[in-house]
This record gives sequence, C-alpha cells and structure tokens, in this order.
Amino acid sequence: MQFARKRKKSLPVFSASKKVVRRLNFSWRTYLWGVFFILLIAGLAYLLFWSPFLKIKKTSIAVNGFSGQEKVEALVSDFLRQRYWRFIPGDSFFILSTQSLKKKIEDAFLDAENVLVQKDVLNGLAVSLSPRQAAAVWCQGEKEPVLVPAEIDLNEKTGNVASSSEATSILALPEVENCFFVDRGGLAFRRAPEISGTFLSTFYDKSGGKISVGSLLASPSAIEFANLVQEKMKETGVSLQGFLISEKNSSDLAVLTGEGWSIYFDLSRPAEAPLKILETLLAGELKDKRTNLKYVDLRTLNRVYYK
Repeated sequence: MQFARKRKKSLPVFSASKKVVRRLNFSWRTYLWGVFFILLIAGLAYLLFWSPFLKIKKTSIAVNGFSGQEKVEALVSDFLRQRYWRFIPGDSFFILSTQSLKKKIEDAFLDAENVLVQKDVLNGLAVSLSPRQAAAVWCQGEKEPVLVPAEIDLNEKTGNVASSSEATSILALPEVENCFFVDRGGLAFRRAPEISGTFLSTFYDKSGGKISVGSLLASPSAIEFANLVQEKMKETGVSLQGFLISEKNSSDLAVLTGEGWSIYFDLSRPAEAPLKILETLLAGELKDKRTNLKYVDLRTLNRVYYK
C-alpha cells in the first residue's frame, strides 16, 4: 500500500495539470489585457470621430463682396455632411481637411480668390474669400488672319530709326465670338460682354484655340506688359482699341490704336524701353505724321521701323 501510494504521487499527470493551470492563468491575463486595449482604442476612436465635443459646431463664412455667398455656404455644408468609409463623419475636427475644402471652393468658384480655410477646436470653421479682380478682357475672334509687316527684313535695315515704303496690311479688330474677364495671372474666370475700348486691356485672340472659363490664356508678364502699354499710351494721348494675338505662345504683340495705326512689341523684352522710344518719336519725328501713320515696329533691339 505504501509503494502504491508513492507510485501514484509520482505519476506525470499531476505535474501536467500544474502546467495547464499556469497556461490557463496566462491566457486569462492576455484576454483581459486584449479586451482592455480594444476598449481603449474604441474609446479613443469615439472621442476623435464621433464625440460631440470634437465636432465642428460653428461655421463662419466671410465673402468680402463676393456675390455667391449662399452657394459657398451650401458647398461648405455639403462638405461637412459627407462621410468617409460610410461611417466616419466629415465634420469631425480631426477628419476635416482644410486643404481639401479650400481646393473644392477654388474649383467650384473660379471668380473667387484669396480663399482661406481655418479650423479651431473652440471657434469652429472659418472660411474667407474675395471676388477675383479682372485685369484684362480676352476675346475670341474669327476673321482674316492678323498680318504683320512681314515685307520688312529687320536684319537688313541699318540705323536706329528707319522708315519703310513697303506695302503692309492694315490691322482691324476681328469679329468677336466670346469674351472673358481675365485676372492678373491670365486665368479666364467669368464671361464678359463683347466690348472694346474699356479701361481694361482688351485682347483679341485669333490663334484659333478654344477658349472657355478656367482656361489659362496668358502669362502674368503678358498681362502686366499690356496694362503698362495702355497706361503709357493714355498718358501720351493715344487711345488703344485692343491687343491682337495671332499665334499662341508667340512673343509678338500687335496693338491697334484708336487713330487707326498699329504698334508691334516683343513680349520677351521689358516694355519700358520701347515705350520710352515711342513716346520720344510721337513727341518729335512723328508728331505731325500721325494722321498718315500705318504702324510703328518696336520689336528689334535698338531699332525702330515705321510707315
């Protein structure tokens, strides 16, 4: 009996049961820690995405004279109501992307600029914008091609000022199809009435390209160039009817004056020097010839050609 009792105590089943108990205790601790972390993550997710304390409750929109305030408010409201992955609300402070909202406003309202979107936990969402300012009018024209005094070989002329008796075509304003207001960056942002002779520089595009709202029609330097020409010519007493574009990406700019004669500029050069030369000519050598003047060509460095 004593031997059997010893054999029973030494059986491996008793030691195995202790290992199982230890494993069970370890598994329960792991399970409890797992549940704790899951609840912690769920609580943080609720706090970040669904908690009313971190929702955008207040929205202020300042349009500064922009006429489409109601449309902007509707767009912002729809943006906040959207859901990501079907269940995360778009009005959560940490989900709302100010850059995405800014781009959406800029794409929807091309006639607005200086769009600013800011968010704050206490003050909510603030949106501000202003109406885009027109720097020029750009019109699409369909008529005969714009002709320049191509008969003159500028490389063969000598002297600082040369007159020409070669025949040349007289420029005329084309028939207008569509006109657009253009900002200082060359962006067409709104349709304009078919007008000419306004206080804004008016371009007549005869390149044949398609023009629409949202098109980038000119470089900022070209708009600035034309505005400077119009300003200086007004000071000289010469009114301008418009700027004629015959080819896209061309550096040649033809200007038709109210007196019927035209001026040719090179957009790749600063406008100040040729304008100074033109001002000197109009006050001196061409002062009494303006009634019969056909064109003044200022495209060649240190050369002036006129007829």
